[in-house]
Amino acid sequence: MAFMSSELESLRQKIDDADCDIVEALGKRMKLVDEVGAYKKAHGMDTVDEARLQDILSTRAAWGAGGDLSPDFVRELFTLIHEEAVEREERA
Repeated sequence: MAFMSSELESLRQKIDDADCDIVEALGKRMKLVDEVGAYKKAHGMDTVDEARLQDILSTRAAWGAGGDLSPDFVRELFTLIHEEAVEREERA
């Protein structure tokens, strides 16, 4: 792949920019998770709220479908995000 068109380079740069936005958004979300974890710990609450998890998975899947994303993909993605969030909350 010695030659890459400027159009392809431009598209890849846009993907890189979108990826950066995603990582920044995840960082912001995890900072909020840290606050939730501290709140839950201070109030003697359980880390996992199964009803909240199911709500997140269903609403985010619907949001994804509205953005032309596979609901299964979005549910899987948010399952991973939730697993990380639970670990962070438990460390809070």
